[in-house]
Amino acid sequence: MTPAEIAALMREITEVDEIGVDDDFFHAGGKSWDALSLLVILAERSDVKLSLLDVFHTRTPSRLADLIAHRSVTER
Repeated sequence: MTPAEIAALMREITEVDEIGVDDDFFHAGGKSWDALSLLVILAERSDVKLSLLDVFHTRTPSRLADLIAHRSVTER
C-alpha cells in the first residue's frame, strides 16, 4: 500500500479531512479503537501481519507503508 492510500484510509476511519502522508495518526485525532480498525483493514488489504504495537510505533502513513513493504518482502 502507498502512503497516500494509507492516509486516505486514516481519514476515512477518523473522519478527519486533514491527514497527510507524514501526519501522526494519533495527533490528527485517531483513537485506540481507530487504530484497531486501521490494523484490521491494513492487514486485509496488504496481506501482511501487523500488530497493534506496529500502528503505535509507526504512526504516519509513510512509515506504515515502509513497514508493510518491508514485511511483504521478508514474509515471502
